[in-house]
Amino acid sequence: MSAIDKAFEFIAPRENKPLYDFINDTFKTSGVFNPLKLKDVDQSKFTYTPNRQTEPIPLLGIYKDPSGNDTYGYGLEIKNISAPAKTVQEMELQFKEKLQKNLNFVESLTDVNNKRLNLDDNQKAALVSLVYNVGENAFKNSKAYNEGLKVGNMDVFLKEAFDKDEGFTKITSSLTGEKIFSQGLFNRRQEEKDLFLTAEREREKETAKTGAGSAFDNITIEELEGIPKTRSDLYSNRFFKRD
Repeated sequence: MSAIDKAFEFIAPRENKPLYDFINDTFKTSGVFNPLKLKDVDQSKFTYTPNRQTEPIPLLGIYKDPSGNDTYGYGLEIKNISAPAKTVQEMELQFKEKLQKNLNFVESLTDVNNKRLNLDDNQKAALVSLVYNVGENAFKNSKAYNEGLKVGNMDVFLKEAFDKDEGFTKITSSLTGEKIFSQGLFNRRQEEKDLFLTAEREREKETAKTGAGSAFDNITIEELEGIPKTRSDLYSNRFFKRD
């Protein structure tokens, strides 16, 4: 599965799970739109309930997101689109176009040597989800990027991006204008963190299978000195592309 497909399957149900489930169950087969299920169907007659605060609305009806913005589809803010789609197929294309722009942004991120970060598809998808949620400018100007990813310090990145207190876990109160903690955002940050660390988790499982320490039986002093000592050292070696 490509980075854009991973991003879609990760973000869409987290932005609007009731709609995502309804579309998959009603119009798709194995995740793909089924022409037979769409034939002669008036989509405007279907309704769903996007959240507890909203009564049933048409599939492409407008609802309020947690920050109070007029939204439709998979978290698409009305103010940021030229016009709402007329079919769920068009809405998903609109959504993927937005994700592609965010993916292009993620793939353009560079390190301190102005070299593009070496990210795998799961890491790209996790960052696309984060950027889709917080915005490209907010991420580009954040400590998570400038003091974390950009300089290869993964401990700082993970804390500034996903931590309950320091991460992107707050929304602006519509009553006071203050930043307040959101459990929903924190839950999403933890899911993004889990996706971002997929490769590391798989390596740890593989190491556990083969037996911890066995790789060091015949290692030399010179080789030992070159082994990353911290998570940041490890990720610095992985994320910075070499010529």
